[in-house]
Amino acid sequence: MGAACTAGNDKHDGHAEFSWVYDDIPPGIVASSKAEGPSTQLFSESCPEGDHCVVDADLLPQTTRGIAQGVDRGAVPALIQRLNEKDPRVRQNALVGLGQHCLRGDPQGIMAACQCLGDSDQRVRVAAAEAIGQICHRGDERAIATVFKYWQDADANAKQAILRALGLICLQGDERIVRACTMSITDVDWRVRGAATEALGRAGQRGDEYIKTAVEGCLSDNDADVRLAAVKAVGELSLQDSQPALSQVGMRLQDSNWRVRQAAVETMSRLCKKGNLSSDQGDQSGMLGMMSRRLQDK
Repeated sequence: MGAACTAGNDKHDGHAEFSWVYDDIPPGIVASSKAEGPSTQLFSESCPEGDHCVVDADLLPQTTRGIAQGVDRGAVPALIQRLNEKDPRVRQNALVGLGQHCLRGDPQGIMAACQCLGDSDQRVRVAAAEAIGQICHRGDERAIATVFKYWQDADANAKQAILRALGLICLQGDERIVRACTMSITDVDWRVRGAATEALGRAGQRGDEYIKTAVEGCLSDNDADVRLAAVKAVGELSLQDSQPALSQVGMRLQDSNWRVRQAAVETMSRLCKKGNLSSDQGDQSGMLGMMSRRLQDK
């Protein structure tokens, strides 16, 4: 037995306080279904035959969510405490719980998630970055400065998650994210290129030609997910009726991937006013109309 095993349903101010714990029986968690309220339903689904059971590791996300949903007060400290556990799956799913249940701007949750960006396990770093994107307000400078220390993570999944988080929390036009993402759109890994393109679309300023040109270069990427992110980003960065942008995105109307074609239709529909395509875009105009009708028929 490594970790302490205690469970209870003490009541405080009319709310059921539920503490969940586990022992070292790998890879399980010992849970209690005695507490009243949301946790009763959640845990009784996993433990239909008794008050206590061992939950398989595959159920860790549900178990972690049960903590936050079953405790009205003190859920965040309980989740943060789990970040000290040896099992990276527990730390990972505690971060999932923080992202789902912390109030936006919660300084305690933000600090805990930021500290996990340096975790030895890439799954935990990914979950930490995702939680930061969910909890932080855009423009939270303390969080932004911390996240930027880790944006060059050697793991592609973690770097993808960090760049996406920066796209969500940085103010538009922040030179740091522009610099980081323009460096990352040439990364060898498609996940990093896609996340950098997506982040530029969110954090770049509309009409910024430097950023838009960088994103347009990704429209011909060999990976469909990167091209999809680029089409959407061009739509976010381009001015209304920008003929160069319409021409660039129009080339994706014949993309080999249907999601990219659909995104191109939707982006062009937002960017151009009805009947305002230039004369040299006649073929694209006809294709746009045809594909738009197909989308409406679905």
